[in-house]
Amino acid sequence: MQLWSRWDKVLHHFRRYHRADLAALFGVEQWEQVYLNYINTAALPAVWWVRRDRGGDEYHRSEEYMPPSWLNTCLRWLFVIPAKWRWLRMPCGVGLIIVLRKR
Repeated sequence: MQLWSRWDKVLHHFRRYHRADLAALFGVEQWEQVYLNYINTAALPAVWWVRRDRGGDEYHRSEEYMPPSWLNTCLRWLFVIPAKWRWLRMPCGVGLIIVLRKR
């Protein structure tokens, strides 16, 4: 919830989760947890800076704009590729990804 912002409201989010809280939503009797990890770890400092509470003032949301192609390629490498590495357990991140298999 430390990253909660107007951007979450625009996307109709209700809450942000920690790893254990998200995992607890799915009972082990019905679901096998295949993968659970934080994503967009490299962006965390910048996202925190942009989304921090600014006393109700409107602010620029960088998520609304497509970066130049060279920067988008770098960002893809920083965000998407590490999310696919099952062996790498991130300690924190902007979001979480969970993959489940129904029992």
